[in-house]
Amino acid sequence: MRILIVKLGAIGDVVHTLPAVAALRAHFPEAHLSWAVERGGASRLLDGTPVVDQLIVLALKGWRQAPFSRWAWREAWSALGELRQGRFDLSIDFQGLLKSASLPWLAGIPRRIGFERGVLRERAASLFHTEEAPTDPQDHIIRQYLGLVAHLGVAIDGPYAFPIAIPPAEEAVADRLSQSVGGQFAIL
Repeated sequence: MRILIVKLGAIGDVVHTLPAVAALRAHFPEAHLSWAVERGGASRLLDGTPVVDQLIVLALKGWRQAPFSRWAWREAWSALGELRQGRFDLSIDFQGLLKSASLPWLAGIPRRIGFERGVLRERAASLFHTEEAPTDPQDHIIRQYLGLVAHLGVAIDGPYAFPIAIPPAEEAVADRLSQSVGGQFAIL
């Protein structure tokens, strides 16, 4: 099975999505998981994560800033080609926006799962989904994301996993900084 995860956004959004993707990976260990994400901090955070086989990094902001430039059209066409070449069986739209819901549709993915229409920020996004997962909008966003993968039969047990790969060089820098202040610091 080939699954496309769609969560394009910011670092915090991606961190909140990681427990659902980790549960998906545990439930479908042989599946090929790809993640479509916008270029920037979020894509760098996902680089090397053990639960994803492939990152598909998109320059959506660049496309919007220069929608009529040759560069934007070339980049958009290339990204769409990469999505189509993935020959995904299904996609999960963790974002619920028109841009996130339309990408799997444009890529020709036959099974497209998203939140139920009533909780979407952009309700028209549901037009691109083939299945809607029931969601309690009062739940924490992590629980809502876990609900999307539960729609596929993924059991949600135990503590949440946040599988972020930390390169050894960056870990060494953090250790040196921590030691230089005697382990006393605050993160804001």
